Amino acid sequence: MVKKLISIIWLVLILMSCTTTPVADTLSPEEIELIKESARATADFIISLTLEAEALATSTPPVTVVAPDFLLDKTCVAPCFLGITPDKTPMKDVNNVLREYLEHPSCTAPPGETTKCSLGKYGYMFISSDLDTGLVDGFEYIPDPPTHLAPIIMNYGEPDFLYARRTEEDITHSYITLFYNELHTIIELEVRGRLLETSEVSQISFFNRKEFNEYVEIDSYYPQLSWHGYGDYP
Repeated sequence: MVKKLISIIWLVLILMSCTTTPVADTLSPEEIELIKESARATADFIISLTLEAEALATSTPPVTVVAPDFLLDKTCVAPCFLGITPDKTPMKDVNNVLREYLEHPSCTAPPGETTKCSLGKYGYMFISSDLDTGLVDGFEYIPDPPTHLAPIIMNYGEPDFLYARRTEEDITHSYITLFYNELHTIIELEVRGRLLETSEVSQISFFNRKEFNEYVEIDSYYPQLSWHGYGDYP
């Protein structure tokens, strides 16, 4: 479309330069050249507008990222989540702390055991506690529907390191785990192709220091990679 428009405009300019009319005979060479310059400027302006319009028509719309508001909560900094903090919150208090989100008030378990808590439209959690102290020592949040990665990176910052492993069946299919040392927090994703702002987070885990170190050690046989933003990881 743009090429056709440019060709037509230049054809008009050529015809104008070759055509003599009674009006042209009454104009001086300077006045004729001024008219031609004005025509060229008008043509350039039309081409510029056309190119901008075409760029807008073919541009990719902004990406909308999705995440529950509580993932962006600045008052409960990881490893605190929904008011629960490993090594601080007693397991017996979990029901009361989560009452705003619980689908059923049944999120409790004896010390040393793990319980599953349904958060209704937000997904669910697995919460475990220490056998001796009765304090929560770690929990996993499984968002359902999945949340996007970008809001988490914006809230928690860049991870300290990550592990990435591809499946044998499909080399474009990989599992990526992000680690935050100071926050004792781990983000897990299942990715096809490149890691994107809209890559879906399958699980977020919050631990005390002991449980976090044990998790890191379990995955230590994978190469430890540095975060270099969104894109490809081996």
